Amino acid sequence: MSFGGLKALGLAAALLWASLAAAQEAMQEAIPAASFAPLHLRAVPIPFDLRKPRAESPPRLKPMAAYALHSDHPRFGGLSSLAFGPGGALYAVTDVGGWVKLTLEQDASGRLTGVTGVIGDLSDGLGAFPKEDADAESLAFSPDGRSAYVGFERRHRIWRYDLTPKGEWPARAARAYAPPELQALTRNRGIESLGVLPDGALLALAENSRPGDAAIPAWILRDEEALELSWRPRLREGFLPTDLDVGPDGWIYLLERRVSLTHGWAARVRRLPVAAVEPKVQMGAMVIADFSNRRQSLDNMEGLAVRYEGEGAARRLRLYMISDDNFLVFQRSLLLQFELEEGAP
Repeated sequence: MSFGGLKALGLAAALLWASLAAAQEAMQEAIPAASFAPLHLRAVPIPFDLRKPRAESPPRLKPMAAYALHSDHPRFGGLSSLAFGPGGALYAVTDVGGWVKLTLEQDASGRLTGVTGVIGDLSDGLGAFPKEDADAESLAFSPDGRSAYVGFERRHRIWRYDLTPKGEWPARAARAYAPPELQALTRNRGIESLGVLPDGALLALAENSRPGDAAIPAWILRDEEALELSWRPRLREGFLPTDLDVGPDGWIYLLERRVSLTHGWAARVRRLPVAAVEPKVQMGAMVIADFSNRRQSLDNMEGLAVRYEGEGAARRLRLYMISDDNFLVFQRSLLLQFELEEGAP
């Protein structure tokens, strides 16, 4: 292709992304506030290549189920982050200041067969907040399930919500964590990945927020103290982190996403030991699944949650992933289920 052709292609791509951003902004502006409500979800099975995704070495992820989620509720969409909360339900937050609770239906083998859900509104410590402050991108629960932590972009902060004794979301947040290090992040590249370490401290990763930096900023947050880590995920092949979960098996699982006009959506999962997350320890994270070859099966993957399922000899570690459709008709809210195969060849 000639230089003129390449220039025209680049301009077309820039115009496309600008139009997508404008469409999403208009959609968010048009969505009215909503209270706690059922979602009436339709979980439609989608084709997913059942071959094992590429990995650097064992373990590997075995695909189990894949669904596209649909709902007529006007605020359903823009799903970001995943976390298992009280009662074993799966929670997500949204780009327009909402939270979604998903109750999973599974068969005797543990395979996902359906989903029911409800949706509610987040708030900050002052009650309802303006749209530009409502872009929730990360979520984690305390080990006892009594508190939820939500990270917001644009006006960067992490709110703690103390759940009711019945595990219900409160009307207002309890407090905020907004140390200066978070405020220095660029407007739309804030805390995308959030987890709670065994000692109760928060592990927070930004989304490539500092120009020229070859690694993702990462912090341990305790109250208002933000301790930047020597371990920081390296930027490789255009992948950026979108979520993490501190697994019950002593590993941290990190979801990364990439998008291009030529190859579409890609995603991969990496992991590293929880014990490696110390201020002066340098350690990389191993790729356990690379979905770069799943263009037809993926979308904008932004959420990852991990837990053990099953009893006795049938006990397995399973990973769930969800995508953010950006409230656009040509994107999808996908829910994917995988099983970790330790020692797989």
